[in-house]
Amino acid sequence: MADDQLQWLKKINWRKILKKYGLMISFIALSVVISFVTPNFLTSRNIMNMLRQSSIIGIMAIGTTFVILTGEIDISVGSVLALTGAMTLGLQTVMPWPFAVLVALAVGAGIGLINGLLVSKIKIVGIITSLGSMTIARGLTYLYTGGYPVLGSQDSFKYIGSGYLGKLPFPVMLFIVLVLFWQFILSRTPTGRYICAVGGNKEATRLSG
Repeated sequence: MADDQLQWLKKINWRKILKKYGLMISFIALSVVISFVTPNFLTSRNIMNMLRQSSIIGIMAIGTTFVILTGEIDISVGSVLALTGAMTLGLQTVMPWPFAVLVALAVGAGIGLINGLLVSKIKIVGIITSLGSMTIARGLTYLYTGGYPVLGSQDSFKYIGSGYLGKLPFPVMLFIVLVLFWQFILSRTPTGRYICAVGGNKEATRLSG
């Protein structure tokens, strides 16, 4: 039995496994080490806090995933988040928060549209385009906020960031729902297949219609 297990271990392509799952393995190993060094690391409160914070980055990563799949890159997402987030809070002093959210979404969509047109129509390299929009969005954020924290969040709006749905933070539930929805779009719809095809070979995709 020992010889069979040894042969089975030799047949495993460890290099391929490390290449595919190396980041995940490193993350698990780092978590184990930190859990021994920091006693409070694996507490439910700390885990919920980490999930809440990571969900914001995860939601941004969903959109960036579609850009990367087409063979491009967008480094402006962080600055656009800062601008639209500041606008959402600031506009709540003059309008209900749902309208403030819609205005901020429109601004973010507008920046994305301009990036897309510059890349697809004028043929500017994606990283250069998004570098410019990142700088502009960051500058607009400083102008809008004056370099100071923005206040004015309405009580009902705070639920989106700090509320709970059952025992899970609402941002985490929102992230899970968005992942499932966009994964369905990506894997089960023609649009998703087109996106993957363009990233694989843009010219072949064009020639195949």
